[in-house]
Amino acid sequence: MDGGIRFDRVSVAYGGTTVLDSLDLTVEPGEVTDANAVALTKLMDGVEIFAPDWTEIDKNLQSDVEDWKTATGS
Repeated sequence: MDGGIRFDRVSVAYGGTTVLDSLDLTVEPGEVTDANAVALTKLMDGVEIFAPDWTEIDKNLQSDVEDWKTATGS
């Protein structure tokens, strides 16, 4: 994908109830041009997408939590 926007595994809740779960959406440039799309494009300008390495996080999660508890006294 070059220049589009991708959302992976998004959940949408309304009134505390999940109404959509694990929604995947890809929008390619030029696909949508209404006012909402223009506003979203402006809103996303300069936003950097962060994709964590969940495998790496999982490897150290328990020790990271223990370190955090020790450091914060919780």
